[in-house]
Amino acid sequence: MARLAFNELVYAGHPYEVSVSGFERTILTITRDDLADFHRRMYGPEGMILTVVGAIHADEAIARVTEALGGWTTGNGYHPYEVSDQPRPIGLVRRNVMMPDKVQADVVMGLPGPRRSAEDYLDASMMNTILGVFGMMGRIGQNVREEQGLAYYAYSRLAGGLGPGAWTAFAGVSPDVVDQAIESIRAEIRRIQDEPVSAEELADSKAYRIGSLPVSLETNGALADVIGDMEFYDLGLDYLQTYTDRVNEITVEAVQAAARKYLSADNLAVVVAGSVGPDEEA
Repeated sequence: MARLAFNELVYAGHPYEVSVSGFERTILTITRDDLADFHRRMYGPEGMILTVVGAIHADEAIARVTEALGGWTTGNGYHPYEVSDQPRPIGLVRRNVMMPDKVQADVVMGLPGPRRSAEDYLDASMMNTILGVFGMMGRIGQNVREEQGLAYYAYSRLAGGLGPGAWTAFAGVSPDVVDQAIESIRAEIRRIQDEPVSAEELADSKAYRIGSLPVSLETNGALADVIGDMEFYDLGLDYLQTYTDRVNEITVEAVQAAARKYLSADNLAVVVAGSVGPDEEA
């Protein structure tokens, strides 16, 4: 509920506002004709990315795909989907979603971030690794969960995407420490913007990212996903071959620049779901 309210708050009027799972009121109105019409308009071979990974030669894969899909035609042509930018929240915008039967309060806070194709996306991703991923969920987890004992979980995520996917921080806390957890996360945002990360901290995060890559590619499906993303986001066919070098080239200055560019402790959306008061925006 917190994530749903966050998207509605941050991406109002934007395609990212809409839940991909739908709602009971919308799902129940969908007819077979709606599905057939959507498929006819949106599905076709033009612009399709098809990735094949496994014990099969390229010529055999092409032959099988041609046999199965070679006659597939559409009259609509391919129209790449453009996703618009989205402005940041102005000031600290907060919404509470009342869920009286919930003991825990869940906090989601963030703002629109970079597109996956942004030139400095890898810098921003490394910044987020330090802030809310590495070790016990980075600096946010260390501060909010480990040192203060405020949260059952605390971490951050950078989404990327065709459009401005969100940078988000998450925490699950007792309702009586919600405000303290929020302020602690805001303090970590300011710290990574104002103070350069240490060389040791950056080196550890680089080793984590580089070391995680082979593990993430152990299955055919995972490798197909990455190759599909390389084509979809125009990352270049040499993306995996150059990944280690590009990670190692990230500097302390680049991490701080990404934090200053993509984060804000003052222009930020905050959503809290749980026994926290009525559903309201302040």
